[in-house]
Amino acid sequence: MRIDVRVSGDLILNTTNISSMSLPFMEKVKTAWASQLKEDTDAAIERIQKELAVDAFGFAEQFRRHFPHQWAKSKADWKEIFKRMPVDVRIYTRVVRIGKSDIPQGIPEDQVRKK
Repeated sequence: MRIDVRVSGDLILNTTNISSMSLPFMEKVKTAWASQLKEDTDAAIERIQKELAVDAFGFAEQFRRHFPHQWAKSKADWKEIFKRMPVDVRIYTRVVRIGKSDIPQGIPEDQVRKK
């Protein structure tokens, strides 16, 4: 099973002295954000499959829709199939807006992280 997660958000506070407008910085932000979301999503799926055994994402419906003949054969064993089903999570992030200032606002100069 594959789950595509597409998120967009705002970068409100930059606590470094790196310009929020710099492309390498924005790529690092998007990568770190995607990494954290993937970790959280994987943990949630693991718990849903192994501990709770609840098809909260509707995998059975998608499986039935895309593979009707296989569904007819595996419907009775779905709970076991669901527990063992590998899930590939792909995260796509997009920063829509950034703050207006390149200098961190409201943070003392001695606490600003350097590059």
